[in-house]
Amino acid sequence: MIRKFDKFQFVGELSVKVAPCFKDFYKCVSNVVWSDINLKKEFISLLRRVLLNDIGGFTIMKVSIYLSGAVRQFSYWFVHGTLGYPILEGIDYLNELEEDSSCMEQAFSIFMNNIELDQEGNVLNYKYCEKRAAEYIRRYFKPDDSPDKPFEDWELELHPVSKEAYNQ
Repeated sequence: MIRKFDKFQFVGELSVKVAPCFKDFYKCVSNVVWSDINLKKEFISLLRRVLLNDIGGFTIMKVSIYLSGAVRQFSYWFVHGTLGYPILEGIDYLNELEEDSSCMEQAFSIFMNNIELDQEGNVLNYKYCEKRAAEYIRRYFKPDDSPDKPFEDWELELHPVSKEAYNQ
């Protein structure tokens, strides 16, 4: 049975086969039995456009405006010395950080490792993330102070930037 070629349906049906190997999609495409060489060429052309994000593709992701806003707000309060009020009240962490910036790096990681987004990219727990980062800074400068709950290993992980980002 021959059916009409619907580009978008076809991409959707083959995405399961193609997705695991986007970087070598020609190899994936060649594993499909093609009855018409023009159909194969048209599919490869369409797939290229999807991969290049020309038709709403999904390989290039942007952070949501809300995540961007959360990072901006966190950064603003951090550099103005008002982060996590009143948790850091009386702690002049900005002057101290000139000597040791690893605390700042860890605070940003804690903030980002805790952040949660919904399907639309809305930030669900900004104040909690800010609080956890502030608790870390407080503990850094006042080791006898302990946070509301101990930090878990995953909160403290320092994740790398992707390899590709360093080469662009």
